[in-house]
Parts: sequence; C-alpha cells; structure tokens
Amino acid sequence: MKKIALFFILLLVIGSSCKKDEEVDPRDQFVGSYTVQSIVNVPTLGIVNSSTGTCTISKVSDGNRIKITNIDGTTQYANVTGSNYVYEKYSETETIEGETATIEITGNGSISGNILTESGMITIYIIGESYTGIWSGTMVKQ
Repeated sequence: MKKIALFFILLLVIGSSCKKDEEVDPRDQFVGSYTVQSIVNVPTLGIVNSSTGTCTISKVSDGNRIKITNIDGTTQYANVTGSNYVYEKYSETETIEGETATIEITGNGSISGNILTESGMITIYIIGESYTGIWSGTMVKQ
C-alpha cells in the first residue's frame, strides 16, 4: 500500500513539474491593421491638421518593442508594458523653403478591446526657435 501511495505522489510531483505556464506576449494584443483618426495641433505655428488612414503594428524581435508604420509611411517604435506602450522619441529633419526644420515626437498609447487611444507632444525646431504642440489619435483594429 505504501508503494502505491508513493507511486501516486511521485506521479503528482512529476506531472506538476512538467506543466509549462503559457507565456502571453503582451505585444500580441497590438499587432494588426488599424483605421486611424488623428489630430496635430501646434497653435504658435497655426498648425491644426487632422488626418485619417490606415496604419499597421507589428512585433520587433528584440525585447518588448512594437513597430508602428504610420499613415504617411514613417516608422516609429514603442515599448509595451501590459496594455500600454510608450513611444521611443522620433526625430526627423527636413529642409522647408531653404530652412532646416526638425520635428520631435513623443507619446504613449493604450488598448481596450479593439480600440487604441494615444497622445503625445510634438516639438518643431526651425530658425533657432522651438514650437510645441500636442497630437492625439484613435485607432480601431480592422
């Protein structure tokens, strides 16, 4: 009888040690194509721009990062924690009418169901001055 009890205890120990906890990648909830509505507002430059279109989000092989391909084709990266992400600073420099302008964008987002909301800051540097504004967007997974 002791051998049978020992056998069952051994089976329980072996069985429980072999179970693997399924690891859920929090980035998976963000992956997909989205319909986007966004607005950029830089009051000191008179910029109020709203746009609609499609963007895609995919996983990046390193760490907890995602890649966001925006409406205009630019690519940004963000770090995911749970159902939230924080953008890595994005910077782009262009020449506009002979003047060099640099745009820096930061922000964050969160997902609830199939709706992603995000917002952040935009700073435009041109002719030795900086102009700060805000941006926001709502993205619905297709």
